[in-house]
Amino acid sequence: MSLKLDRNVLQWFDYVFENEKTSLRHYNFNCTLKEISSTSLNKVAFILEKNNSKYWKLYFEIPAEVTLKLKQNIHPLFREYIYEQISLYNNNQIYNFVNSNILKVFNNIAIYQYNILENLYTIDFKKSFIDKCQYLLIGEKRLIDEDLYLIVKSKEVFDFFNSDGTFNLTLSFDIQKNENLLDSLLELRKSIIINERI
Repeated sequence: MSLKLDRNVLQWFDYVFENEKTSLRHYNFNCTLKEISSTSLNKVAFILEKNNSKYWKLYFEIPAEVTLKLKQNIHPLFREYIYEQISLYNNNQIYNFVNSNILKVFNNIAIYQYNILENLYTIDFKKSFIDKCQYLLIGEKRLIDEDLYLIVKSKEVFDFFNSDGTFNLTLSFDIQKNENLLDSLLELRKSIIINERI
């Protein structure tokens, strides 16, 4: 079974961008645009989190040249894209970047598969992930995969990010409710990850 990010998520950020808003609530999700202050670059970052849920938070940056193209493509009066093909939704580079990083986190932590006999999906920790996290301390940075790092911010908050900080996925859970990282992944799976049709 193959998973992928629901591409419609990028369309939600297009709405934020077109309307020159800094945040937008779409269905049960909060989409936030954040200007990154830099002397020469006009980069923006996007933050996505589910409303009334603290299981996950997604952060990613888009390159300055993509930001510029998107801004130039917005009609000054109608506040929508002039050319639909110039959008986050239709930008394969951005989609592949976000999708591959989310799936890299998901696939490094867990085995998620369909059990034919029981007619349900099962999820469990990968032994390799448990081994990589052995003796991990709060605040320690650990390499999990190629260009994927983990920092444990607390017993309930884990940050997964790339080396240049352009991608960050925060996974959180409640130990008091006997939850762990798998609960965060399941909530992420139900929220923005879909089965890929073959």
